[in-house]
Amino acid sequence: MLSDFATWLDKNLQSTERSKRDVVSRLKRASNIIDINAVRDNDEARYLLSRSEAYGSMGKTIQSQLGRSIRLYLQFKNSSQIT
Repeated sequence: MLSDFATWLDKNLQSTERSKRDVVSRLKRASNIIDINAVRDNDEARYLLSRSEAYGSMGKTIQSQLGRSIRLYLQFKNSSQIT
């Protein structure tokens, strides 16, 4: 699934290889905190993350980066369900 997500990032974000790897890495980090496949929307992800002690101990920049990777993953999941 992550390789499909990386391909989707290439097509839809026109990001650099490094940027793509960073987003995938942050998504893996977020998946160690919450079950990203069970999350339905950004609000639910934010709520679940906020309840985690590990997430709370991270800096705001890292929290924001994890949130962005989850938002992109949710966009990917939604676009995959349509096609």
